[in-house]
Amino acid sequence: MHPYTYEDVASAVRDHVTYPSPVRALGNIHTVTYLTVNQGGTVVLMRNLRGVKEFKFDERFGHQTVTVLGGTTALEMYTWLGEKGFEAGFQAEIGDATLGSLAVSQNKDSGLTPHSEMGSTYKGIVAIKYVDHEGNIVDINAKDNAEALAWFKCSDGLLGIVLEVTYKVFSQRLVSMKYYSAPTADVIANIHNLVTEDKTVWMLLATDSTTVETREYAAPGVEHTP
Repeated sequence: MHPYTYEDVASAVRDHVTYPSPVRALGNIHTVTYLTVNQGGTVVLMRNLRGVKEFKFDERFGHQTVTVLGGTTALEMYTWLGEKGFEAGFQAEIGDATLGSLAVSQNKDSGLTPHSEMGSTYKGIVAIKYVDHEGNIVDINAKDNAEALAWFKCSDGLLGIVLEVTYKVFSQRLVSMKYYSAPTADVIANIHNLVTEDKTVWMLLATDSTTVETREYAAPGVEHTP
């Protein structure tokens, strides 16, 4: 089914005659699991539920936030935020993955943010609206339902179908990226000096020589290079 409203998604869970179990939600179908195999149930394709719903400073979290529908891709949100001078606290490397799926799964982060905020998209999530196993529409957030939100974000999608995700967002800052190669033994010996609070490091380790990429915020006055 192709839902256009939240109630469409809830109906897919509640109406077992029209929509037989198991009910499985899919975004842009990056999964390599049996979700994509016809098992006699119902597949809910979420891509019609897309777009930015709200952008505001949320007093509950003391932070600027953006709320997007679950079928929105990461790239769509990045582009929308970028036009307003903001960015997310993560940069998922699969840009056309939907944010509903990224909210409940592990994924690589190519961004540069405070270390406590980086590593996976779920760290920046402060609220989620979803349809539970009984077809109820449920709201949880980091202030009122912190434990429930934590469980939901690490559930691999087993606790419900994501309708909305709310993220903390930050003002855009330029990033400086540098690449170099060095003997692997030297890189390993000095690895504790490579990563700082304002720098992240990516390495391609090999037996003799290692390729290193560093990412850090650009110095004041540096201009963007297309």
